Amino acid sequence: AVIGVLGLGYVGLPLAMGSIDAAICSETLEHVEDDMGVLRELRRVVRTGGTLAVSVPARAVEFALWQLSWEVTHTPGGHIRIYRGDELLAKLGATGWRPYAVRRRHAFESIYWLLGALGGGGDPPCLPAREWRKLTNSPHVRSSRTLDGVERALSRVLPKSIAIYARAV
Repeated sequence: AVIGVLGLGYVGLPLAMGSIDAAICSETLEHVEDDMGVLRELRRVVRTGGTLAVSVPARAVEFALWQLSWEVTHTPGGHIRIYRGDELLAKLGATGWRPYAVRRRHAFESIYWLLGALGGGGDPPCLPAREWRKLTNSPHVRSSRTLDGVERALSRVLPKSIAIYARAV
């Protein structure tokens, strides 16, 4: 069994201990007060040897967004912390997970959010941000191996997200 945990804002999943093989906690920990509680709860429900994929906003871009946009830190339910990579790895280790891979992803999204923040934020975002999203989400760009390679290379220096993969120990 695989369960995706997206938007987990509470601790206490209605699942038996060790009842699932894998969990996903995507762009959630930066929103919840008790991030360690969430990681412990995920460890409780994932069987020993099972897998967790967790992603959080990358530090550099997140920090820049906090400086550029009042909305980032003042929207109810918004981001309440910025993770350092070593901090998240330590939290995973302390809650029963053994990380085995770290990936940096979504550089095109970094550009979108930075353009939006530079344009004053808001919903909808400014025209340059909207046009960037339209371009980078087009079928041509999404199916291009070349542009996928560009985004992967750019993600080494300007990732929007850090994804960590870990095993339950």
